Amino acid sequence: LMLNFLPEAIQQLMAMDATPMRLRIHESTVPSLRERLLADEDDVVLTGLAAVDPGAKAFHAIRVHRLATETLALFVGQRHPLYEIARNGRSVDAAQLAHCSWTLPPDGTELRRYVENLLVFQCGLAPPSPTVEVSSLNGCMTMVGATCLVGVAPLSAVERMAETLKLAPLRLGKIKSATFRDTVVMFHARQ
Repeated sequence: LMLNFLPEAIQQLMAMDATPMRLRIHESTVPSLRERLLADEDDVVLTGLAAVDPGAKAFHAIRVHRLATETLALFVGQRHPLYEIARNGRSVDAAQLAHCSWTLPPDGTELRRYVENLLVFQCGLAPPSPTVEVSSLNGCMTMVGATCLVGVAPLSAVERMAETLKLAPLRLGKIKSATFRDTVVMFHARQ
């Protein structure tokens, strides 16, 4: 969202409106952002739909609008042994991930659940234990680009930063290595 959606949305808002605009962008976990929204600290939250919990406190006070669909991907950086294979678009055997070191988002997050489900249910591997745990997408991509770690991120972000950070998405043979999620915007119902 920060790399693709927001810059274009901000440009369009600036072109449409002659009144001064002030945006404050705050990155955090979905539950924290949702609480900020409900406490009137923020006006809008952008997140993945899978991260929206309809049973959450005061969910009825939030309006949800779908914006886009995103693909999630596993990826490596130039120091990883699988980089050249991935960069050339060739598939890797999922078993090769069993002994990899990982940088992952915190336990319980959508991206972490995605990796765990992919490796356990589709690949028959044990869930990864992260070497580095980081909640920031930019931090994850930077760590993976500079190390031998494997990460997970929206495919559009990996592709956008591929040249700059020397990243390459992994293709896992016949295994569905990416899942789709909807990107949504949540507004507090007062608006």
